Amino acid sequence: MDMTLEDYVRMCCAILDIPVYDNPVESLHVMFTLYSAFKNNPHFLALQQKQLEDVGSAAARATTIVPDATELDGLKQDVGADADFK
Repeated sequence: MDMTLEDYVRMCCAILDIPVYDNPVESLHVMFTLYSAFKNNPHFLALQQKQLEDVGSAAARATTIVPDATELDGLKQDVGADADFK
């Protein structure tokens, strides 16, 4: 989109239903105050903490399957003696 900074501010504020009058700086202040209120809201902080715990527990459950030496020897015989598995 090709627009001025003031038009961009007006568009962002319009999306968030923040009124813009003559001075867009006041509207920006309202927009960033609203952002700060949401960011520091205990409800959203608890949701964020729960998501981080869920990601951590999912990573702990994930396992990597590593073949043991007997499986690698079997693969060497199937592929050929000159195959080198390390």
